Amino acid sequence: MNMQTQVVGMNTSISSSTGFFSGVGFAIPSNAIARVVPALIQNESFSHPWLGISGASISPELANSVGLARNYKGVVIASVQSGSPAAKAGLLGMNQDKGKSNSSHIGDIIVGIDAHSVKHIDDIINYIEEHKSVGDNLKLAVNRSGQIMNLNVILQERPLLLPH
Repeated sequence: MNMQTQVVGMNTSISSSTGFFSGVGFAIPSNAIARVVPALIQNESFSHPWLGISGASISPELANSVGLARNYKGVVIASVQSGSPAAKAGLLGMNQDKGKSNSSHIGDIIVGIDAHSVKHIDDIINYIEEHKSVGDNLKLAVNRSGQIMNLNVILQERPLLLPH
């Protein structure tokens, strides 16, 4: 609960090295509960929307190394799952040059999602989970090699087991 006695989340588990009620607690945000629970009651299941990427916030060092400002914000795509909505939309992850140079190439950098700026991977995860459903269109602003591109993605249901 917050200071206004509003529910902001529900505790789900705790990771404790002592076995007692101290350690790192995990909770589900209340807005996610408000969205998921009615679907669970009505359908006995909930389909989570899925983009199909892994990535991380771009660091100042990485930004600088590819010619961007050190304070450049966005999420650099590390990998794109085969057959995922991201793959179908043409998003590119980092890849390793197999040639003699052994240099690594930066993937696309997501800088916006549905006209909202993106600074961290959590911005993407939270936005999709809170505002999107399976089958919804998602508009991504992506920096690819210094050029801003707008890509449309149709979200799919998150698979139970992700391909390796």
